[in-house]
Amino acid sequence: MLAYAAMVIVGSWVYPPPEVHLPHRNFGPTPLTRTHTLRGRVVPAVFLELTYHLEHHLYPEVPGHHLAELS
Repeated sequence: MLAYAAMVIVGSWVYPPPEVHLPHRNFGPTPLTRTHTLRGRVVPAVFLELTYHLEHHLYPEVPGHHLAELS
């Protein structure tokens, strides 16, 4: 139980920074030009399909699990 708790705590500190930084690392004059999508098979799988950030901003009404198909 202690090992599980340690993994959860470490994961909660390690996982969010790349998930927030990678989609927002571009700079531009508008919010849409400040975001981008991470393509491929490995990176989206690691980030639980949360890498279709541009599509998320363009089509906020589309559920997250359909963003890969939309892109």
